[in-house]
Amino acid sequence: MTAVPGDPAGCSQLGAELRTLAARLQDREPTLPDGRERHLVRVLALRLDRAGEACQRFAQDLAAAQQELRRLALDVEAAGLVLDGLAVAEPWGVASAETAQRRRASLPVLQRRSERLGSSAARARGALRRSLDEATAALRAAGAASGPAARRHDQ
Repeated sequence: MTAVPGDPAGCSQLGAELRTLAARLQDREPTLPDGRERHLVRVLALRLDRAGEACQRFAQDLAAAQQELRRLALDVEAAGLVLDGLAVAEPWGVASAETAQRRRASLPVLQRRSERLGSSAARARGALRRSLDEATAALRAAGAASGPAARRHDQ
């Protein structure tokens, strides 16, 4: 089932870990005397929590898409057609006129289902990517803020 790749359980677990890390960050006492660190940690925790939530939502969407793909594959097979990735096609070989007509009638309906499935999976991946990009930017900002200039504050 490479048409909708991924591991829903692993994605959900990653989301839980990110959300746990976000909660730990929020409970952490700041080490710098000014409010900069508190604000930075709050923003980082929020981004990590959102990324974790996005991972868990994606895990649900991914599991649903994979289940729909299994149902689609069964329906495609029952119609005498083949599923290649997300493309529904007639198989090679000779078929009776009745079989060919039945296949041609089923093909567009099943192909539209497949396209909706692909679009849905792409939207879910896009939402996850945006959330993870935001978390990455927040981590970079936190790393930059804790660089040499921030360490001089501690001394």
